[in-house]
Amino acid sequence: MRCKRLFGSIVSLAVSIATSSAGSNAADLTFTEISRFNVAAAGIGSVPSAVAWNGSRLFIGGYNTANGTGTVGIVEVTNATTTGIVNGTFGTVFGQFANTPGQRGYTGLDLLGSTLAASYDSGAAVANGIQNFNIDTSNQLWGITARGSSGVAFDPGYGPTQDGAGTAWTTIGSGRRILQNTLNGSTIYSSANGMIINTGTGTNWRDIDFDPETGDIYSRRSNGIFKGVRDGANSLSSVDVLKPTNAATDNINGQNLSYMNVSLSTRAIVYNDRTSSSSGQSFLSIIKAMNTSGTALTTDFTFLSGLTPANSAGYYSFDFDPVTKTLAIADFSNRNVHIFAVVPEPSTVALGVAGVSILAITGWRRRKARAMA
Repeated sequence: MRCKRLFGSIVSLAVSIATSSAGSNAADLTFTEISRFNVAAAGIGSVPSAVAWNGSRLFIGGYNTANGTGTVGIVEVTNATTTGIVNGTFGTVFGQFANTPGQRGYTGLDLLGSTLAASYDSGAAVANGIQNFNIDTSNQLWGITARGSSGVAFDPGYGPTQDGAGTAWTTIGSGRRILQNTLNGSTIYSSANGMIINTGTGTNWRDIDFDPETGDIYSRRSNGIFKGVRDGANSLSSVDVLKPTNAATDNINGQNLSYMNVSLSTRAIVYNDRTSSSSGQSFLSIIKAMNTSGTALTTDFTFLSGLTPANSAGYYSFDFDPVTKTLAIADFSNRNVHIFAVVPEPSTVALGVAGVSILAITGWRRRKARAMA
């Protein structure tokens, strides 16, 4: 009976996605909401500022919006494969930083297998500013003294032997990709000899992500977007400006992005076009997408129950899972995390349906495994 109920929900959701996508002929990318989690009670600080998602497990990092100091941390959303609009349930908070100043906290998370990388910013370099955790135990694997102001991501390396792979990060004041050994945290490339990702002036980096197939790096600075074309373990053949910078936004944080290999023919960057930190910004005007050459892509969002997210301060964090073709978006202001199925065009709706099926089946397998343990 349990399997039949699950199958019925998968079919209903798949039909809904197919119907919504088929009616969006003009959109380059269709985003259909599968789940929406309220995470206000997560215990990670005031709001969620970073997200990591692998299609079945969901983690959020917190931020302190209070005037005084507070404690921020990381937690797993344990009902991550539930569909619909629900309240999140949570594991034990870990990676806590007490005395986090106001308007500071976690800036990035990334998942690779059972390892979670995290970047934290208190306004200066601190112990464990960059750190890795085992998600099955929540134990810290290592931490280094750093200012984790500008995100963190797993660098897949270059070429068939994945030269230059590790835990990558950037920081304000450096124009380079810094790299730690993912297993033990030792420095592979430092802020003195890491590959140069910058072009032009300014180093107020906010986020990075990688193409897992080529090792190309995508980065954000001053609301701009850059693409570094990989040609070696620690080198780029070029740094291309996909979106010009805006000096007026140098000190606006929360400018994030995620690389999405949606299909064999569709590679895209999703990002928030954040030129202001003021409230009243609409989700649909801030969340945008482009292809890997910088050409803007049209988007169509379908929300559960037709409920468009309330206006916000424009701070969103993203993580795309290439297996299920689903995207997690953490909404800083509204304290929600959305999961969307991403489909490149109506003719490839089957890709989105397959992604949702994998998502639901994975959740059922996890629940079954826990029940048998």
